[in-house]
Amino acid sequence: MGAGLLAEHLGAQATDVQIRSAGFTSEDEAAAEHAIATLSRRGIDISSHRSRLVTPPLLEAQDLILVMAREHLQATAVTAPHVFRRTFTIKEFIRRGLKLGPRRTEESVDAWFARIEAARDSSDLLGKPEFDDVEDPVGEGLERFERTAQELDLLTRGVAYLLFQSA
Repeated sequence: MGAGLLAEHLGAQATDVQIRSAGFTSEDEAAAEHAIATLSRRGIDISSHRSRLVTPPLLEAQDLILVMAREHLQATAVTAPHVFRRTFTIKEFIRRGLKLGPRRTEESVDAWFARIEAARDSSDLLGKPEFDDVEDPVGEGLERFERTAQELDLLTRGVAYLLFQSA
């Protein structure tokens, strides 16, 4: 759901941005029916989505990696340690980005990331603070998917704003 919502909020503002979704549990599975229904009510079609497994080459090819939970951040760091600099839980990214303010139009994404990274180190991987997690609704009912979609809607609007000053 996060990738679908982020694509919706970035829209025409980020025509050169590619959004990819991957996970650690399954390959080539359709999105959950509740996820499809939840986003469909928002005018977003994810019915053709197929799951993809996280791999080192996939991670290495990304400029920014946003994950839903601290355990995903830790697994990403183990899978491809050198991508830590550009890997964040979506909530951590918003929190750190709001402290800096949105990326200035004349500033490269790499320069903005460098400013975010300056206040961060690998000890940020320790522990599992729940405040950084977006709960996974898989296996839950439609109401839980709706609550997660509402949370992701706000978070992905924040990402769009921080990167492109649009939402």
